[in-house]
Amino acid sequence: MRLFNYENRFFQFMGRIVDLVLLNLLTLLLCLPVITAGASLSAMYYCNLRYIRGEEGYLHTMFFSQFKKNFKPATVIWLAELLLGLLIYVDINILQAASAQQAMAGIARPVQYLLIAFSVVALFIMQYLLPLVSRYENPLKQYFRNAFLIAVSYFPRTLLMAAIHIALVVVFMIFWVYTLPLYVLIAISGSGYLVMLLCQPIFKRIEENMGTDVPGEEPL
Repeated sequence: MRLFNYENRFFQFMGRIVDLVLLNLLTLLLCLPVITAGASLSAMYYCNLRYIRGEEGYLHTMFFSQFKKNFKPATVIWLAELLLGLLIYVDINILQAASAQQAMAGIARPVQYLLIAFSVVALFIMQYLLPLVSRYENPLKQYFRNAFLIAVSYFPRTLLMAAIHIALVVVFMIFWVYTLPLYVLIAISGSGYLVMLLCQPIFKRIEENMGTDVPGEEPL
């Protein structure tokens, strides 16, 4: 019967769901030390890109090989993102407190709006960094340059990716009591799958222009 054929789309879909659940659990486990979260997310993006491209392999082999390979650049980028996020959070709170004072409101509020705008631009750029690390080998400076160029050149996709990341955080913060099992099981790897669906055409175009499957130091 065709229903029990493992080439059936239903079985393929369920198989992918199982892969994403296992990938989610593995990603969260390696994110627990916090400092290793960058390498873990980078490995997660790599596995999702392999799934999207139909390049199957053993999950644990793919994940840990990329975790080890990208540990240094992914960790540096991750710590830089954490530091920048912390500084922005502290500054916004300081400016918010200052804007409540009538004497400082005229100065604090415009600066607060500028800082929020900077935060949005920073998000647009940073969301490409770990996916780039998962695919290419570049100097750190090149990752940031390429992330900026892609964010500008593919702005509609940049907005969609930002919406995915923001929704992932906001939904958890508001409904965490109800959605926690979903986040533990599939939300992280599932959102990563959507992100790489958006990145895949970008990477493909870059690699076609370079005339190679995996560019080296200069993918853009």
